[in-house]
Amino acid sequence: MMETVALRSVLDYHDANVLSVYLDVNPAKPANQGGRRAYQIWLADQLKNLADSIVNGEKRFWRDQAARLQEFVDSFRPSSKGVVIFSGAGLWQVFEMPEAPRNRIWWGQPLTVPLRRYLARRHRYGLVIADQEKARFFAGDPYVIEELSTAELNNRMAEEPSRHETTSFRGGGGVVASGDRDDDLQGRAQAVQRRFMDSVVQQMAQLATEYDIQRWTIAGQTENRAILKDEMPPALRDAVISERTLPSTAGKGEIQEKVLSAWQVFELQERTVLVDKLLQQGETGFQVVMGLEKTLEAIQEGRSSLVLIDYDLDGEVWVCPQCGWVALAAQECPVCGKEMRLVHLATAIERRAREMGSEVEIINGEPARKLKINGEIGAFLRF
Repeated sequence: MMETVALRSVLDYHDANVLSVYLDVNPAKPANQGGRRAYQIWLADQLKNLADSIVNGEKRFWRDQAARLQEFVDSFRPSSKGVVIFSGAGLWQVFEMPEAPRNRIWWGQPLTVPLRRYLARRHRYGLVIADQEKARFFAGDPYVIEELSTAELNNRMAEEPSRHETTSFRGGGGVVASGDRDDDLQGRAQAVQRRFMDSVVQQMAQLATEYDIQRWTIAGQTENRAILKDEMPPALRDAVISERTLPSTAGKGEIQEKVLSAWQVFELQERTVLVDKLLQQGETGFQVVMGLEKTLEAIQEGRSSLVLIDYDLDGEVWVCPQCGWVALAAQECPVCGKEMRLVHLATAIERRAREMGSEVEIINGEPARKLKINGEIGAFLRF
C-alpha cells in the first residue's frame, strides 16, 4: 500500500494533543451555502462540547488548536466535497477529499483511518490514449489523474506511405497493378503503426518504473488498442485492467469520467476479494482471525500480515505511550508498568499493526458491511 508524503507526516506524528476533523463541505448542498454553513455550525458546537472534557494539562494546547482550526474553517472556501484537517503543535495538514466524509472530531493522536481510505491507495495507475498519430500518458489514483505531458509521443512516420503513391515498375517492364500497390501501401502503413505502438509500449514500461505504476488503462479506437496489446510483453498485458474508447484529443473532464470510475471499481473489487477470502477462511480458522480481541492479540504477537479494518470502526482503547502496548481494559501497561492513555480505537489498531510490520487495509462500501457483521476487523496471519 502506498502513502503520500503528507499522509506519512501525519502517520508518523505521535503527539497526543492533536485535533482531527473530518467535514462534509460539499458546496452543492443547500445547507453548505450562504453565510453560516452547516459544517461551520457543526464544528463550533463540537468544539464547545469538547472543551469541557479537556483536562487541565492540555487546556493551553487545546485552546491554541481549537482557535486555529475554527479560524481556518470559517474562511475556508471548498473546491471539493470533503476536507480533513489535523492541527497540533508542529503539525498542520489539510486534505481535500473527492467524496464527503461523515463529520467527525477527535482530540488525541491523529485519527487517520478514515483518511487512508482515500490517500493510501492500493496501486498507482496509468492511462495511455493512443491513435495512429499520437499517444498521451497519464498517472494517478482512483480520485486524481494528471497528464504526463513530457511523455507524449508523436508518430512522425504516420504519413510516410502517402508519399509513395506514384506508379512503380517491376523488373521486365511490368507495371505494378493498382491492387498490388494498395496492398503494398497498406502493408507499409501497418508496419509503421506497429513500430509506433512498440515505442508506446516502451514508454509505458519506462513510466511504470519512473512513477511506480502497477495497473494500466488503455484507450483509443478498438483497432489501435488491439495493436497496442499485441505489442505488449505478457507482464505488461496482465497489468491492463480496463479499456476505454477515447479520442486522443479528449479533455480532462471526459477522461476523468471514463477512467477514474474504472479504477475505483477495480480497487473495490480487490477489497471485496480480500474480505470474502477472510470470511471463507474464518469459517475454518485457517490462518485468519476475526473480531477485535483476537485480531489485536495476533497483531501484538507479530502474527498478522494484513489487517482489514472497517472504515467506521469507532471507540476507544488504552495505549502505553512508552512501549506502544494496546489493551482493551487496562489503565496500567502490563508490559512496562507505565500509565496508559485512551486513544481512538481504529487509530491505535492501525498504528500498532504498522509498528509490528503488518499491512493495513481500510474497508468501506459493501465489503465493509460484510466485515461489520463479523466484528468490524480481522487479519490474515503469517503463522
